[in-house]
Amino acid sequence: MLTALGEACADITKDALPHIIARRVARGAFDSVKFIYGAPWYVSRGRRITIESEVPTAYSAKALDALIEEHSADIIPELHKDAVRVERFATGWSVNGYNVADPTGKEGTRLSLNLFASAIPAGVKNAVEETVARSFHAHTTTHHSIALVASTVLAEAAGNSGALLFVHLSDTMTELALVSSDAILDSITFPEGAAHLHKAWGKKTGRLVHEATIQAKQSPRDITVSDSWQAGIGECLGALLTERGMPERIVLLADPTIEKQALDAVQDISMKIFNQIVTAVSLTESSFGSSLRVAAGAAPGSPAMRLLTLVD
Repeated sequence: MLTALGEACADITKDALPHIIARRVARGAFDSVKFIYGAPWYVSRGRRITIESEVPTAYSAKALDALIEEHSADIIPELHKDAVRVERFATGWSVNGYNVADPTGKEGTRLSLNLFASAIPAGVKNAVEETVARSFHAHTTTHHSIALVASTVLAEAAGNSGALLFVHLSDTMTELALVSSDAILDSITFPEGAAHLHKAWGKKTGRLVHEATIQAKQSPRDITVSDSWQAGIGECLGALLTERGMPERIVLLADPTIEKQALDAVQDISMKIFNQIVTAVSLTESSFGSSLRVAAGAAPGSPAMRLLTLVD
């Protein structure tokens, strides 16, 4: 990862900084650099927290922040023993059962929030910051998970105000996040990704791993998803959604070589478990229309780029 990051920084320094400097970024320094992590480089958890009081209570902004801090501190040790918190957000609030954008000063006997916390190993955080710092200076650096980025942009970009299931099929992991009203209600991962699917398909068809990867890129329609990956999806759907119910929409972010088959599999498995027809779309330009604005030079086949170009 660090080798690839170093190469990316070198490319930015060589190819991008001259254009950025021309746009009046003083001396090649950035105001900020945002690191966005996909699985397995970060771990996350969403939790619904409800606080009840006998008499109507109004919370100040300071009290609400302390509430978020207290409960996120409880979550982080569960995520990783050497964890450094990178995010802790209340992604949705309600007072007495009514959704509110800002609960500050609003009285009620029941305050609920959707809390999302994510963490990365301290060694990873330090290493990526040091790698970038060798190439260029930034006044501030912040760290974010791809699940939270997705939750803030996908609902609007997909033109859907209801709940949706975000499925991120990375190279080595698959993550599922339940998103409602731009808030992550919960998330879950399992350790199989596109690389495992390519390897399993290669073994099934008598190809070496690199041959299977090349063939998948050349003829993506030929590849199939493995039984173990489908089983993992089924287990995660059951754990994540049995009590909440299946949302009406699934959005998949995946390698182009496998996205069609993965999307069909998730849709079929959802139907078998919940006996419910859902709309399933991949994060492609055809699915999201004008919401996608891919910059010149960006790799159009990169799944992460297709998500990040939705961010304003």
